[in-house]
Amino acid sequence: MQPDILQFRQAVTLRHSVRSFDANPVTDTDRTALEAYAAEALTFFGNPKARIAIIDSTGETSAPSTYGFIAGCRTYMVLISSDATRENRCRAAAAMELCVLEATRRGLATCWVGGTFRRSSFADTCHISASEEILAIVPCGIAAKPRLRDRLMSAVARSHSRKDPSLLFFDRDTSKPLSAESPLFAPLEFVQLAPSSTNSQPWRIIALDDRTFDLCSATDNRYTDLDIGIAMAHIAVAFAPATVTFSRSEARYPRLLTFCRCLIG
Repeated sequence: MQPDILQFRQAVTLRHSVRSFDANPVTDTDRTALEAYAAEALTFFGNPKARIAIIDSTGETSAPSTYGFIAGCRTYMVLISSDATRENRCRAAAAMELCVLEATRRGLATCWVGGTFRRSSFADTCHISASEEILAIVPCGIAAKPRLRDRLMSAVARSHSRKDPSLLFFDRDTSKPLSAESPLFAPLEFVQLAPSSTNSQPWRIIALDDRTFDLCSATDNRYTDLDIGIAMAHIAVAFAPATVTFSRSEARYPRLLTFCRCLIG
C-alpha cells in the first residue's frame, strides 16, 4: 500500500521543531497509526535496509538520554539502518520524514535529533543488532511551553529563517538562479521549508529541464545524508500526485556533492 503523500502539503507548512513536550506518551491510536505508516513510508522509498521503531518510556528514570536537549518526551521514533551506503541512508531518512509529516498531520509535535542523544540508551529498547546503527531519533508528542533553552537554541540556529531561493535553485549550472517562471520553482519551495541539521539548508537543486533536476548538497558531514533524505521526502510531496523517480547521477558541479537525479513522472 502506497501512502497518500498529497495530504502532506499542509503539514509541510505547519511542521516546526519542538523540544519540550507535555510528559505524556502519544495515544495508542496515534502510535498504532504511526507504526503502520512507517512500513508504508519505507516501501514508498524503495524498501531501504532500515526500520523505524516507535518506543515509549514510562518516566524520567527510564527516559532515553538526549542530554537535556529534549524535555518531557515519552514517545520516540527511532530510525535504524543496516546498510551504511549513502543511498540507503538517504532513502531511510526520506521515509522517516514522511512519518514526521504524518505525525504533524495528526496534531503531534516533533523534532529531528541527529547527534544530541545517547545511542546506547536507545539501543536496548530498540533491540539493535551488531549490523545496525541508529541514524536519528524524532521525539513525538504534544508540545509544551518552550523552555528558555529552547528559545535560545532556535535563536542561535535561526530556525525560522530560510535562504533565498536564488541561493538554492539553479538553471543548468550554479551560475544562474532558477527563474520563478519555471514550472519547477513553486513545488521546489517545499524543499525550502524542510528541516536540516543546525538549519544549514545544504540542498542545492540544478534544473536540467522542466521535468528533471539534480539534487545536490553544499555540505558533506555526518548529517548530510539525513538532510538530503528529508529533502527527497519534501520533493515527493511537492510534486504529488506525479511520481518522482530518484536515480543515480554522475553530474558534477563546483563545490557541490551530487546525490541523485530527480525525474517528474
